[in-house]
Amino acid sequence: MLIHVGDQMRQALGELEVAPVPGPLAHRPLNWLLIHVLPWPKGKAQSPPGFLLGESIVWDEDLAALKELIERFASCGPGFAWAASPVFGRISRCDWGVLVHKHLDHHLRQFGV
Repeated sequence: MLIHVGDQMRQALGELEVAPVPGPLAHRPLNWLLIHVLPWPKGKAQSPPGFLLGESIVWDEDLAALKELIERFASCGPGFAWAASPVFGRISRCDWGVLVHKHLDHHLRQFGV
């Protein structure tokens, strides 16, 4: 799970290439509605395959890497060139923040954290 949520942030930062998933979710206002208004789908949404390839090494190292990644993600300023989301297409800094928050929150709750 630590690798999986980190992959989403690495992809947003342009550090992990993930193939786009064709579909209507890459267009406004549908992508805005799904990101900002609707709750995170439980058990129904599928991650892009590129977010499911990482392997855990050592829990403490994976956790430290995720914490560092969260810091880097959060420190990106308004001028940062965000990568396109494989599902939602070109989205804003605010969209990415909400999306990453919902995804991380979903998995933390999933594991009772």
